[in-house]
Amino acid sequence: GTQPHVNDPHEPEGAGGAWGSPGTVARPARTREGASPRPCPRTGSGRADRGPRGAHPFARCGMFRAAEPGRPSRRLLALARARPPLPSNLRTSDANPLPAPPPSSRLRTRPRCTRWCESGWGDKMARELEEYRQRHGLGGHALPPRAALASPEGVVPPATPVGGGRGWPSKLLRTLNVTDSDWDVPWPHIGTLGKQLPFPEACAMAKKHGYDAVHLDVDFLLDQGPAAVRALLDSHGLEAGGFRFPCHLHDLSDDAFFEQELAQFAREAPLCAAAGFKTTSFHLLPWSNATPRNSFAAHFDLVASRLRRVAPILREHDIRLALEFLGPYGNRRVHGRPELGGHDFIHTIEGIRCLAAAAGASSHVGLKLDVHHWHCTGGMLEELICLEPHEVALVELNDSTASVTRRAQPEFDRDVPGLNGVSDAAGLLAVLMRIGVRCPVHVESFTRRFAAVDTDAAIAEQKAAMDRCFDAAAARVLPADLVGTQPHVNDPHEPTGWAEKMATELAEYRLRHGLKASASDESDHRAARAALALVGAALP
Repeated sequence: GTQPHVNDPHEPEGAGGAWGSPGTVARPARTREGASPRPCPRTGSGRADRGPRGAHPFARCGMFRAAEPGRPSRRLLALARARPPLPSNLRTSDANPLPAPPPSSRLRTRPRCTRWCESGWGDKMARELEEYRQRHGLGGHALPPRAALASPEGVVPPATPVGGGRGWPSKLLRTLNVTDSDWDVPWPHIGTLGKQLPFPEACAMAKKHGYDAVHLDVDFLLDQGPAAVRALLDSHGLEAGGFRFPCHLHDLSDDAFFEQELAQFAREAPLCAAAGFKTTSFHLLPWSNATPRNSFAAHFDLVASRLRRVAPILREHDIRLALEFLGPYGNRRVHGRPELGGHDFIHTIEGIRCLAAAAGASSHVGLKLDVHHWHCTGGMLEELICLEPHEVALVELNDSTASVTRRAQPEFDRDVPGLNGVSDAAGLLAVLMRIGVRCPVHVESFTRRFAAVDTDAAIAEQKAAMDRCFDAAAARVLPADLVGTQPHVNDPHEPTGWAEKMATELAEYRLRHGLKASASDESDHRAARAALALVGAALP
């Protein structure tokens, strides 16, 4: 379908204008009481330009772009007219009606949530993004003029875990994350619990609620230094979790902006490592945002080349980069289909592994495993049990939405693990315990209901859910067809003598073409060795 995909069904009013949505009017930037508006670093005006020209790379990210309800663009109409007619069994008629999209799938027509959160969310994000860029000395992102983004028709495109099946025990750190964001935001962050606290208060909360570790607020580190961070961790008996990665590896960022971000990471990495934080994380968008759009291959080459630039910094300071894939199909349906002018990108575990290998950085680039994204792409324990322990660098626990199908899952509507009974977070943890993964684990529950809950109560609820998930994982008995050592029978109806017959024909084939026998033939099958002996004397 071509209906919009709703990533945040409870998003407050005002977000569309902040992300540069066409046809929306930007609201004036609000400032703290008594403070004057900060000038935009790109335009010099009294407020940041909310449109594509002066916005952050995420201003053109389709995930945050609204659509006009019930009205397809002229580009989609032109594509529809150019396609051959549908067969009769697929045409809409009184006898064969096609159901209309449900009202909940129309972004601008569904009711907004006013119970859990205040309006003006987009203005808040734009203001905080501007402050982030000023703190870190980042220049404006070079986006093409609005006209360059338009189509010819004038439409802008849119208890301690045990396991150690590999020979060592797992170490999954129950980690509190309230340090660098209170929601998904358009600047680098490591995730969110739904609340944000200064780093000293976060450490106190982590100790109070029994967490093992806490994520780093990099801005606090830059202000106070590594010694102050280590002193806080030691005084509260906490271990180091992770910190946010400031570089956009995908094509949402152009080369000039990536160079600025890479320089920022080079400055911050030694300080983070000195404070004991050796895990950083970022995500990859599962579609191309460049203009023109990059094919999968071109996008892959771009991200791999940028990873090669980052890898020396990771190796120098022994930092692991956890890359997250985003699973909800709706975003690829809207932004990644070639028939709509888009291209999809990496959205699976295997995709991240292949990217790290292609960049020659597998030793320091691994997975950020988000239960929700894993569930949206199939949620198979089979693809986890074969991972090497070092390939998992960070884990996010949550539970997907029960009211929609796996294919229609939104990006920003998930709750604490185990609440809805949709995603198998306990199964994922059980497998990671078995293979011996050692990394931070935090809860990432994108639910607006926590906005109306006291911070202490929100943290207590999420810690309790995490503990239940760990307990369920520790008690989970993984089935023999997943972890057993019994032989796997590929051909249950193989006749007697079949292996000898195949081995004889293989030997004859090699004899005809002058090929030497491979070592595997002599180590894998006794029957094959016996058959090869029949003609082995004639082989070169």
